[in-house]
Amino acid sequence: MNQFDVCRNVGPGRSKAPYFVIVQSNYFSKLNRRVVIPLVVLKPSAREFDAVLMPSFTVENREVFLMTADIFSIPASKLGETVDSLLGSRDRIDDSLTWLTHYASP
Repeated sequence: MNQFDVCRNVGPGRSKAPYFVIVQSNYFSKLNRRVVIPLVVLKPSAREFDAVLMPSFTVENREVFLMTADIFSIPASKLGETVDSLLGSRDRIDDSLTWLTHYASP
């Protein structure tokens, strides 16, 4: 499992958040946990969001949104199979993390 890999959520919340993206640096790959952000499916009526904080991606032909504020760590053994990589979108993911942790409204 590498940074920006998309893994299936095999837990009970998989209907709302079918995937997790690993944001933890590969430097820490020997740890038995991974820092992940859920990728969720949103109904069109629920898509009032900050596009920087919650960018959208296509995974397995599904539009999903990065729920940056829901970042957490999970045992690596609890992650499902890797189905995609968002390495090509790392700037958008990094921007969302920066927006969450470094900016405040005036």
